[in-house]
Amino acid sequence: MMKDTAKPCLYGGRQPGEKPTDACCNAIYSLNLQATTTQARRDLCQCFKDVITSSPYIKLIDVPALCDIPLPVPFTPSVDCQSHS
Repeated sequence: MMKDTAKPCLYGGRQPGEKPTDACCNAIYSLNLQATTTQARRDLCQCFKDVITSSPYIKLIDVPALCDIPLPVPFTPSVDCQSHS
């Protein structure tokens, strides 16, 4: 599901540091809204981690910051998802 939701972030030729499209920001925001419990945040974290370590999704790492979306979990492939509550 996450990969399908994040697909708007893969379209176009966004350069590093360039703000993503509104569709992309809305997709990440939508995923963020689903993290309402500790388990949901851990699941979302693992999902982010799995997705951003596979090409072409690696280009998503800077999206939350560029969209001004505070995430309840880190958006990085090296995070220990079980340590977040």
